[in-house]
Amino acid sequence: ENKVNFKSIKSIMKRVIKPWIFLLLFSYTMSLLSPNMGKKGKQASLKSPLVVRNIKKNSHSVSEMLKLLPLDPTNDVLIAALHVCGQHKDLDVALSLLKKHENKASENVIALVISIAGKCGDYMKAIGLFRSRNPSIASCHACLAACSKAGAWRECLEIYYRVHDLQRTALTANIVLSAMAKAHRGWEALDFFEQLENPNKESRRTTLAAFIRMNDLEAAYQFHKKYGENDNCMLDRLTSAYAKVCNWTMVRQLNFQRAAPAPREKDGVVAQKYEPWNKLPKFGKGRQTYWKLGKYKNFIIGLHPNRNPALNGIKLLLLDPTGTDFAKSSNKNEEIKHSDDIITKKIGFLLMQNTVDTSSLLGVFIEPSHRKKGLSKIFLALWMHLCLEAGLMPLTGVMNKPLICLTLQHTFAYKPLPNRGVTVRISCDSDGKIAMYNPTKRSIKGFFSLNDIKREGLVFTKKSSFNERAVQVGSPLRPPNDIKRRVNVILGNNSFNECPLNLNIGEDIMKKSLLLKTILSGLK
Repeated sequence: ENKVNFKSIKSIMKRVIKPWIFLLLFSYTMSLLSPNMGKKGKQASLKSPLVVRNIKKNSHSVSEMLKLLPLDPTNDVLIAALHVCGQHKDLDVALSLLKKHENKASENVIALVISIAGKCGDYMKAIGLFRSRNPSIASCHACLAACSKAGAWRECLEIYYRVHDLQRTALTANIVLSAMAKAHRGWEALDFFEQLENPNKESRRTTLAAFIRMNDLEAAYQFHKKYGENDNCMLDRLTSAYAKVCNWTMVRQLNFQRAAPAPREKDGVVAQKYEPWNKLPKFGKGRQTYWKLGKYKNFIIGLHPNRNPALNGIKLLLLDPTGTDFAKSSNKNEEIKHSDDIITKKIGFLLMQNTVDTSSLLGVFIEPSHRKKGLSKIFLALWMHLCLEAGLMPLTGVMNKPLICLTLQHTFAYKPLPNRGVTVRISCDSDGKIAMYNPTKRSIKGFFSLNDIKREGLVFTKKSSFNERAVQVGSPLRPPNDIKRRVNVILGNNSFNECPLNLNIGEDIMKKSLLLKTILSGLK
């Protein structure tokens, strides 16, 4: 009779204590989720990360963002809301938010509103916001960027001199020089450059660009001669400018001024200067010129120097002798086993940049009418075969082209470097575009530039496809040990000893041909 009835105590706990615990948990959860509930201070600091997260999730619409905005937002919440306004270029909403919460707006908030005004193209509004408040280095840079985008170089100078000397940095001066370069004001940029106490490399390069944009190449040459003799980047820009106006005398003169490394020694032998392509038959004139290396089946393989002297690369051409473009032999001393007039059509080209030991693949282009015929595999195999014949290792730099990565990794077993790039799954969608999917849910759009997305026709999806294949992009690629066997298989020979490729030139001539541009600029 004196025993305790545990069942009755347990029932009392369920009826009384459990509801109180549920109410406490419910009230705490609602205070975190609801933006307008709870006290200020500690509760506001707890709920602001959740509000910021909700705003970022609903960044597709400004109206949806305004619904989530609390009555008394913190500084982080206000910055997140302004980022949504900048993404949609809604300057009116950004100004209304700044006016409503002006008392608690920090320097970063004001700088962000100024940046939105510059993004919308209203640099006068950006200047008005900057002048109406105490200048800071963040708001100064935002206002200078807005004026520089519009080419308002006089306003940039006014803002630069208004900022205190202690707040000026090298970035501040470079933005002013960039505005002058966009406005084609080379001499004003030179006067501003000479007033700087410690100009950096970017300041010198931007000033040179101002002279180039105003087509005063003589002044640009004198500026380079005085301030940037050992800067190869300035030399490349000046060389490209002279090449555009076809001043090849200055191009050759500037190439001799390039700061070249010392000749490399290999097995005790110093590398020598290579001869031009005088042992290869030359066809065509102007842009249609090519030097013939050989033939593969019904295709002609040729070489052509890259148009950009700064890139210093070589194009490997794949030509169809039954095409429509006209090419005529211009090498009268060389006996060519062709007719006097040869009709060729360029199917595509491969751009490479060579050194003494390696050949780096930069890109491949196939004409749209010849795509989806398996020519890219043949083209890459021909490049690898020529590199192996010349004693060069065929590799790539950072490769962001998914189709080239797919061919190199799945057909030729190229391996990416460890801890580089990202793994994606690619497939072909219903419109014929390249659909890319990342199984880790990470955003992969930042690995590609806007030009790559438009040129390659890339589409980013959130769903996988049944015919997708895994590819590593954004990483340098290195060839396997059995690369020669794989190349011979693609080129159509099962004996693995010889390829059906008629070159008619020796290994020494091959290496000299592939190393012409790079070695001539590096060795004297």
